[in-house]
Amino acid sequence: MPPGTLFFALLGAALLVTTLVRVGRWVWQYVWLTRGPQGPRLADRYGRASWVLITGASDGLGNAFAREFAQHGFNLLLVSRTQQKLSRSKAELEALGVEVRTLCADLSDTSDETYARIAEAARAVDLAIVVNCVGVTVHRRYVDVPPATLRGLIAVNVATTAIVTHT
Repeated sequence: MPPGTLFFALLGAALLVTTLVRVGRWVWQYVWLTRGPQGPRLADRYGRASWVLITGASDGLGNAFAREFAQHGFNLLLVSRTQQKLSRSKAELEALGVEVRTLCADLSDTSDETYARIAEAARAVDLAIVVNCVGVTVHRRYVDVPPATLRGLIAVNVATTAIVTHT
């Protein structure tokens, strides 16, 4: 056996072990730990019957979050701009045995009154979690988007997130 062969074999084995440990750690952290629902852990942390404020709650991700939290015993404060959809969601979620309050508000309206209504509703409950799912986008080249549309995007996607979270 040539003199340097053992050295390189040991070096290769050490690099292989190091790589396997890193891959194992990554799998543990990003695959194994995250595979189960987080609801039971959140319920243990905040207590069942705690309140969750969800914006954009009548459709899409907001509605999915509301359903998931309700299944784990959280009460819900739903914010959306369409009262009819909020009423439908409220009825469906109350059937899961939780209390649901709704607030119809257009979060593209960045007036103080809009946020004061949300703050008042949030203060009326033992709020534990805020899930902000309201958002808008445009599907065209940035250069083709009018400034008024950009201001609206910023109002909903940035200002609303900052102010609702601060509330």
